[in-house]
Amino acid sequence: MVLKAVELIKAWVGTGIHFGQDDVYNLYLDLNTKAGLDISEAATKAITNCPNSSMLEKIASMVSENLKDYEAILEQQLPDQYLNYLENADRLQEAMELIKRSNRIGDSRIFDFYKKQKKIFPSEAKDYFISGINKNLKFTGDSYYHNIADHIKQLKQINSSLARQMLEDIRLNYKRRRNLINILSDL
Repeated sequence: MVLKAVELIKAWVGTGIHFGQDDVYNLYLDLNTKAGLDISEAATKAITNCPNSSMLEKIASMVSENLKDYEAILEQQLPDQYLNYLENADRLQEAMELIKRSNRIGDSRIFDFYKKQKKIFPSEAKDYFISGINKNLKFTGDSYYHNIADHIKQLKQINSSLARQMLEDIRLNYKRRRNLINILSDL
């Protein structure tokens, strides 16, 4: 019956109209493994149609070779999900390299990465937070000002004297931006 179930699910996923059905693809992978079949085709379909870190983690638990092929598919489709996968797998150096080479990972996701990993990558995190402060200073508005405050808070945990110096510089050179000065007053 397992082989029949594999064939039914294979036909169902072959239609291509069920994009993103994680449960179905998890079952498809499990049934292929239970039947003793090669799961490379099923794994490729699963990661292509359900490009997320949990699907890649499932595939990684089932295969021992060609994992890089599945990783490349996820990186190409959704690099932020691949970043999640690398972080969950504690492959932080590879995660750092992904951030450096990909321009398709959102700023908020990169901020979260550096926020969590600032003790492991202090130099890179410091550069990122300084860059974020300078980038947000080019614009006005409370959302930018809160971003500046968030970046300064994180920088303070890495290099408090540099954060203090940047705060003093902002208070001196941007004193006409009252909302910014108010938001930074708590720092």
